[in-house]
Amino acid sequence: MTRELRPDDPVTVLRGIGPRTEEKLVASGLQTLADLLFHLPRRYEDRRHPVDPGEVVEEGRVSTRGRVRDLRVRRLRGRRSLVEGTVEGTTGELPVVWFNQSYLKERLEGNELLLHGEVRRRNRRLVLTHPDWEEAPDTPGEEVGSIHPVYPGVTGVGSKRFGRWIRAAVTGLDLTRWFPETIPRKILVTRGLMPLPEALALLHDPPAEEVDLSLWNRHRTPAHRRLVYGELLGQQLTLARERSERDRRRKGRTYRIDDHTRELARQILPFRLTGAQKRVLRELVEDLGRERPMRRLLQGDVGSGKTIVAALLLMLALESGHQGVLLAPTEILAEQHFLALRNLFEDRYSVVLLSGARGSSEDRTSAAN
Repeated sequence: MTRELRPDDPVTVLRGIGPRTEEKLVASGLQTLADLLFHLPRRYEDRRHPVDPGEVVEEGRVSTRGRVRDLRVRRLRGRRSLVEGTVEGTTGELPVVWFNQSYLKERLEGNELLLHGEVRRRNRRLVLTHPDWEEAPDTPGEEVGSIHPVYPGVTGVGSKRFGRWIRAAVTGLDLTRWFPETIPRKILVTRGLMPLPEALALLHDPPAEEVDLSLWNRHRTPAHRRLVYGELLGQQLTLARERSERDRRRKGRTYRIDDHTRELARQILPFRLTGAQKRVLRELVEDLGRERPMRRLLQGDVGSGKTIVAALLLMLALESGHQGVLLAPTEILAEQHFLALRNLFEDRYSVVLLSGARGSSEDRTSAAN
């Protein structure tokens, strides 16, 4: 009796994956069946309407149907080989080649196939180059082709084999059991989201009926939307939990906020603050007086006076016996802030410029009072 597949099973439980192939998959972060399941297609190809080989008149991706004949193997340098032949349809034929797959000569000769690949111009003729293939249905009117998922490549692993392993993982795993819905049903209904198991199955096996392929290739389908929403919701919940944990902490330092520091701020200021600057500064000072660490983003247009607000907060930290740091993204901006703070604080505080390129130097340090 075959054992039921589990998400944490190694990829080697799938047929055709040996130690060497496992190394290649693991190097790409694919160690378990769950990894394969969440290795999502990067794009989709429409293979539902194959054209006759005689109708191919230009380069590009194509799906065609015909009988493969006249296959021959040509040996190349360095153990390489080339399988050349022709795919013949009802209105014409098209040359076809495969690289380093000499076994295809015996396997495909005379077979009616569906072929999917790149048509390129070689020696002034169009050639179907290294296409994927599958057996064509016996009945001419039977539905053929599909919306075919194309996965991010794994070095040294053929796309056809790789897709077959992912399909084996999708069909072999009980998605409802192993990947139950984690989002409350009320949210799913309110947001119009499909269940997670259904979304995962659909992304690897799109419907064969008429669909808007542009939505699939722009990752805008309901299945994509469910995974995106779940990932963003998970991130928000993680951030909320971390915020809750931080809010329970108490900061290890206090700040001196009294009439003395207020008077000192008025003496240092080279101009009167605007109403917006006063409001923002008041909010920041209130945060400094609380027991929890402050988390603030000060936002404003260029020239709106953000730097002077930051300088006043630095002053409060220094008057409370602490140190302060003002970070800048570029060395030029750091030098500008250094000069501005040195002029603002004069000789009351030690102001030092540190940069990755130059380190610090004594001639950039004003003496502490």
